[in-house]
Amino acid sequence: MTAIPAGTQFVGLSASTEIVEKKSAQNNSSQAIYTIKDIAAAAVTTTTTIVNIKSAKIYDLSRPVNLLAVAGVGAYNSIDNIIVEYTPGATPFTGGSNLKIEANGTSAIIDSSLITNESKAYIEIRELHCFPETTVNVFYPEGLNLGLYLTVVGADFATGDGTIRVIITYTIRNFGA
Repeated sequence: MTAIPAGTQFVGLSASTEIVEKKSAQNNSSQAIYTIKDIAAAAVTTTTTIVNIKSAKIYDLSRPVNLLAVAGVGAYNSIDNIIVEYTPGATPFTGGSNLKIEANGTSAIIDSSLITNESKAYIEIRELHCFPETTVNVFYPEGLNLGLYLTVVGADFATGDGTIRVIITYTIRNFGA
């Protein structure tokens, strides 16, 4: 795949049109020829995954729910945005602790009040911060791509019903690309 510099402009020619260079050597040296395949390969594709978690699993969040699989060899998930929605059932949840979304050792803590109230609620997470928050230089070698999980910080919820819906917007990126 050819890297296309940001801000590059394009002129389209049909495949049967011969490209004859009649400009100065200086002009020719600052241009490159790209095919539509090069342009498509350089595009970044954002993906959205939705995971619905029902009451029975909410009672058992001490066993983490896998929200997003590992990206694969030579790649990683670059998370753009996470939305956690809660739709209550007839009874609010009780007895549980805060929720935690975790990826590669970084996490976002979500106050349990998100699912212990009687109304629909949501929270939007734009960044996962390093934990502890004083850690600044955190890096993950290629083999440590662990995916994204939802769990609880302490005790599971004891009673209640409703649905947690996690909406993740992300891009799979390749190392070196």
